[in-house]
Amino acid sequence: MAGRMRKSVYVILGLLALVSAGAIIGGPYSIVFPTIPRAHSTVSITLVGCTVPATGCSSAGWWEGSVLNPTITVSQGDTVSLTLQSADRIGHQFIVDVDHTGTCSTTDPCSQPFSSITMLTFTANMAPGTYDYACTIHPNMFVPMRFTVNPGTVGGTVLPTNEAWTYVVETGIVVALIGAFVLALLYFGRRTSGRPSIPEQSPRT
Repeated sequence: MAGRMRKSVYVILGLLALVSAGAIIGGPYSIVFPTIPRAHSTVSITLVGCTVPATGCSSAGWWEGSVLNPTITVSQGDTVSLTLQSADRIGHQFIVDVDHTGTCSTTDPCSQPFSSITMLTFTANMAPGTYDYACTIHPNMFVPMRFTVNPGTVGGTVLPTNEAWTYVVETGIVVALIGAFVLALLYFGRRTSGRPSIPEQSPRT
């Protein structure tokens, strides 16, 4: 019975090592991580805009405190709440230019025209990536590639075969399996060699 168990362990570990090694050498292959939804949050930002210098707005663009044209980073599915102020009391219209047309459309988060203060709240349901934001009225308030949308899930990524670290992961699995195979050989070999020999008995006459 013990001998059969040893043989089964050897066969299973050996097959696992061969399959893993074949996955590395033979390819193509991929590693798929499970998809876990991110917890959505609300991102609140106050932007002060101007096309000519004014109080709280020393040059044309959008200001968040002392930062000109800040990078706005959200995750897909987040609620974005923007408080928009016109520092120069000139009419503006804020846009996240999803479709790259420069004008408000059904795909673009776009505020009402304002010359004092307004609110814009929307859900970041656009594809992950980077987008421009701007004023549809004043070209000198255009901010390229500063609205970043991260994926709304964690994982779910299929890694291509040319990703170097996937080889490291797979190689580690193979090494671990081969190591387990060798340890099993040593363990069962010691148990076998350590057993006392039973002297042969001569047949009774």
